[in-house]
Amino acid sequence: MEEFKCRYETHENEPILGFCINQNCLKTTQFCFKCLSQVHKDHPDDCLRFHSLNELLNKYIEIHNEILNFYQDIQIKLKHTLEILFKKMDQEITILKEIDQNLINRSYLFVKQKILWIKQCQYKENLLKYSKYVLKIIASFLNDLQNTMETLKQLAKDNMQMDENNIKIAEVKKEQELKINKRKQKAHQLYKKGRSLFDNKQYKEALIFFEDSLKQDDSDEVVYICQGNSLQYLNLNQESIECYDNALKLNPNNSDVLNNKGNALQNLNFNQEAIECYDKALQIQQLPLYMKNKADALIIIGKKEESITWYQNAKSVGFNKDKINSILKSK
Repeated sequence: MEEFKCRYETHENEPILGFCINQNCLKTTQFCFKCLSQVHKDHPDDCLRFHSLNELLNKYIEIHNEILNFYQDIQIKLKHTLEILFKKMDQEITILKEIDQNLINRSYLFVKQKILWIKQCQYKENLLKYSKYVLKIIASFLNDLQNTMETLKQLAKDNMQMDENNIKIAEVKKEQELKINKRKQKAHQLYKKGRSLFDNKQYKEALIFFEDSLKQDDSDEVVYICQGNSLQYLNLNQESIECYDNALKLNPNNSDVLNNKGNALQNLNFNQEAIECYDKALQIQQLPLYMKNKADALIIIGKKEESITWYQNAKSVGFNKDKINSILKSK
């Protein structure tokens, strides 16, 4: 017999131990040992191993047999009761025919002897009317019960179909998640190779791996940042700005990216736009490097006094004092 294996990536090929019977669970029904603590951790009691499921099925079989025996017993008792009733009615019909015949033959003494019995028949006539009314109610109830049973059957069928659909949707979703995770893993491997080249200042070679990484997964801001930094080192500032913009779409509050974008704009002589980027970076984090870069851009556009203030601010919070002093002397 072929062994039943798990399909979840982190515990793929683990042997399946049983099935989940939780009605609200949309995960794959079969489970392995690791699934119990990861996939079905919020309802482990509903995850039955094969032997437990076998016991549950046997329990259901017993319940169904009890119900069947109950209805069969009702059927037998009802049949027995009706047989007695039919026999009694046949006897009474025979007596009634005999009384009628004696009445026709003018055997009045015989009829007189049966007057009490005839009176009882009058009572039975009223009882018959009442019985018909009761039977009508019972028939209506049985009809409603049958309709209810049919509705319940249809609901059960619909629920089973819904469960099957939900399971299929969950399985498709899981397959998509597995594919996405594989692509992310591949993208991360490519990024690591690119980062190694970047750290060795092989920027052109690194760009190839960064681009391939983004083809697999374009949701990692770090890859966009490294791609932008590589382009800036190659003096491809306009292209680097596009990379920084992509990174900022994923995380608008990354102050380093805003600072790097400001540097690229400054390299393109867009100094006012560069200052705006430095200001945004400084609103997020007051780093001395951002202050120094803003001061550089202010000098270029002729705002000397303001630039000196920012150089002094950078110096006061730890930027290289000798370098700032040298800059201030030259100004």
